[in-house]
Amino acid sequence: NVGDVIALCNADTGKSEDFYVMKDNGDTITALAKYNLLVGNTVVYNDDFSDETVTPISMSEEGYGLQNSIAGYMPFDSEGNPLSHTMKGTIAFAEIKNENYGYWTDNTSSHNLLSKYGTSYPANVFDSNSLLYEPVQNYKTYLKNTLGKTSIDARLITYEELTSLGCNVSEETCKSAPTWVYSSNYWTASAGSYSTVWYVASFDYFDRNFFSQIVIAGLRPVITIKKSEL
Repeated sequence: NVGDVIALCNADTGKSEDFYVMKDNGDTITALAKYNLLVGNTVVYNDDFSDETVTPISMSEEGYGLQNSIAGYMPFDSEGNPLSHTMKGTIAFAEIKNENYGYWTDNTSSHNLLSKYGTSYPANVFDSNSLLYEPVQNYKTYLKNTLGKTSIDARLITYEELTSLGCNVSEETCKSAPTWVYSSNYWTASAGSYSTVWYVASFDYFDRNFFSQIVIAGLRPVITIKKSEL
């Protein structure tokens, strides 16, 4: 059922990668990672959040590249004000191009959406051009090879999947979705314009943000897996 938790266990370490079921597809299910992956940077903001110090997370850190409860998490009050000055596991969606436009657009002054990404926004633009692509592929390799889940695929959640779960664009919120949908801060696969990508924040916010800024968004994969491997 939607919201059920499945655990893919590592017999050697005794640790599991956990996921919330999003959809039953018949022979397979689609599920959202319970936590963000421990990748990217640690960001420490100053007192008024006008500046930050960014430190890359070491690849040698224990659990790097796997789910971690502290990754992509920052506590907020009911009005969306941050209650901490540190967030671990932030990652930019893509590199900045000249004039601050994404790789999914052409080089004209209008920055038109490239045809391979569709004809209008929101557009699923997640591919190898994204900085999130490599850590998603590495995570999929871990699930396939180390955990033996050979049928598995991994990607980012889409705008359409979030709205189907209850996120509301006009109100810029996910408060009508299950709480696990907005339990962390993470990017979607969907561009909202030539310079923004949709993201979810843990105070139930659902909006677009500049794709390459060091912001509060991290990496929270979606998997599809055969039921026979659960």
